Amino acid sequence: MGTSAGHWIVALVLVAAGVVIPWAARRHTDGAREARRQERERRMREERLARSRARRTDRRRERRRRRREESRGT
Repeated sequence: MGTSAGHWIVALVLVAAGVVIPWAARRHTDGAREARRQERERRMREERLARSRARRTDRRRERRRRRREESRGT
C-alpha cells in the first residue's frame, strides 16, 4: 500500500474492524449475557434492600417522633 490518504483510510478501517468484530463477538456470547443478567439481578437486590432499609429507618424515626410528642403532651 502507498501513503496516500485513501490508503490510510483503508488501513484504519481494517484495523477498526479487527478490533470491533472480536469484541462484539465476545460481548454477545451466552456466558456474557448470563453475567450481565446476574449483575442486573444483584443490583436490583441491593436497590431493594437499600429502599427497605430507608423505609424502616423512616418508620422508626416517625415512631420516635410520635412518642416524643405524646410524652410532651401528657
